[in-house]
Amino acid sequence: MPKYDRNIGLQNYREGMNQRKKIGDFFVGVIVTLFLAVLAIPMKANDNCRQDTLKYDYESLYAVHWDMTACPVANVFTFPQNDVDRIVEALLDTPKEALFQGNWILCYYLDTSFEEISQIKSNLSSIDLPHGYEWKFGLFENDKQGLALLAAIVESDYKFVAHIGHTCIDKDPSGRPVISFSLYQGESDDLSMEFRKFRVKHNCILLTINDWAFAPTQMKQLDAPSNDYITISYVPDVVIQDLYSTSVRYMLENVIPNEAVRPAPIKQQP
Repeated sequence: MPKYDRNIGLQNYREGMNQRKKIGDFFVGVIVTLFLAVLAIPMKANDNCRQDTLKYDYESLYAVHWDMTACPVANVFTFPQNDVDRIVEALLDTPKEALFQGNWILCYYLDTSFEEISQIKSNLSSIDLPHGYEWKFGLFENDKQGLALLAAIVESDYKFVAHIGHTCIDKDPSGRPVISFSLYQGESDDLSMEFRKFRVKHNCILLTINDWAFAPTQMKQLDAPSNDYITISYVPDVVIQDLYSTSVRYMLENVIPNEAVRPAPIKQQP
C-alpha cells in the first residue's frame, strides 16, 4: 500500500477545488446571462410599445412655453402693386386649387397630402417678398375638406407679441380637440386689453404660435370682445402634438400661479 503524502494530497485537493470553482463560475455566468436576456425581452417590448404621442386630457392645465405673434394679413389692394401679380400667380401655380379669403393674401389648399404640403410650402417660401412682408404657413383639418395648407403673407412691421405660459385642450361641438388659452396669464388684464385694441385696428389678423400659423376662420371667439379666451379650432393632431410635446400637465384644482406662467412684457410695434 503506497504511503500517503500529505503535501500531494493538499495539492490534489486544491486542484480539485479550483476545477469545481471554474465549473461553478461558468454555470453562474450562463445563468446570469440567461436571466439578463429574459429581462431584456420585456424591456425591449416596452420600449417598442411605448406611446410617445400626447393623450388629450380635457380636465388639466398644461404649462407651456409658447411665443404667440399676431400680424395683419396683407391686402391685395394695399400690397405693392409692382409685386402683387407675381405673388398671386405663384399662389395659383400649384398642383392644388387655391381658395382666397376675400381680398386678403391668404390661401387655402384643401385635401392635401404631407408631400404636397411640403412641396407647395417650399416653392412659395423661396419667393422673395417686399420689405415689411413675411410668409406664414399653417395647417388645418376638418371632416369635409381633410387636411389643408394655409399660406399667407402678413405685414411684419405691425406685430403683437405675447408669451403664453399655460393652456388647455378643449372640445368643439363635434368633439374634436381645440386649443384654448387666455392672454390673462395670472397678473393683470393689460395684455388682453392691448390685444383687443390691436384687433380693432387691423381687420384681418393671423396668429402664429411657435411657427404654426392659424387663420381667422379657426379663431371664432376672437369676435367676442368680452371673452378673454382664444380658442383655435380645426387643429390637426400633428400640430397639437408638436405644440404640447414639451408641456407639463397639471390638474386644474392643483394649479398655483408662479413664475413659469407669468406673461412676458408686451411687445407691440406701431
